[in-house]
Amino acid sequence: MKAALAFAAGCLLALGCGVEPPVLPEYERSGRAEIPADVRFAHALGEIDGVLKSNSLDAWRLSVDRGFRWFEVDLATTSDSVVVCFHEDHGHDIGLETAISEITVADFLERRFAGRLELMRFSRLLEEMVLHPETFLITDTKRLSPEILASIVREVDAVDPALRRRIVVQIYHRDELAFVLDSEARGGRFAGVIFTLYQTLVSNDDLVDFVVVTDIEWVTASDHRFSAELADRLHSLGVRLFVHTVNSPDRIARLRAAGADGFYTDNAVGGERPQNAPTED
Repeated sequence: MKAALAFAAGCLLALGCGVEPPVLPEYERSGRAEIPADVRFAHALGEIDGVLKSNSLDAWRLSVDRGFRWFEVDLATTSDSVVVCFHEDHGHDIGLETAISEITVADFLERRFAGRLELMRFSRLLEEMVLHPETFLITDTKRLSPEILASIVREVDAVDPALRRRIVVQIYHRDELAFVLDSEARGGRFAGVIFTLYQTLVSNDDLVDFVVVTDIEWVTASDHRFSAELADRLHSLGVRLFVHTVNSPDRIARLRAAGADGFYTDNAVGGERPQNAPTED
């Protein structure tokens, strides 16, 4: 039955129903990480003292102390090809007047997010993960290419190749799955792959077709893109649907009741928000 569905979906995509090229390798679900029910992913390593999206060492440590075990981190590359923990749209928060790709890692590390939070190389975060073997990480590179993925893999393997099994690679377009599976074939598996929808125009029908063909098991949508109907369709295929970025316990409860399987959040670990925590944008 799956083969027939896969053939039909492949034909639909090949005929141009999708908005992206039909590169459709098959994903293997078995042996991947187990994402807990009602998981909370600490968005950009979590909020600290009212500061969001810092991807800082300080935010990481506070989030670990607060009970987060799954983390999402923004990654960028400096002019000397070093992967760092940073959201490329937040240069103003570190006094940067140019792109992160135009400064060296030494320059980057001398700066402080919001004037006080310690910035770090990706390798430093990996070293922190070694010290906290209960933690897992989702990458957010904003775009994925073989070169970007190779840079991430080099950093991981230099610290500890076993960390691959605790890192989930986030993809943004359907053809990027091929990059990840090719990397796995050459160097070992990751914890898994999440297809996040905020950059793609893929329709719900094409998304379901893609899932049927590839057997990918995790999808992320914004709370605006999320719907109970989409959750039901994905659940029928054994796919879990996560939602970003949600901080309100009431909104989390409503989305969870509608079928959301987990949330990217700045501060709502376990559904609880700390006193005076900021609301989402």
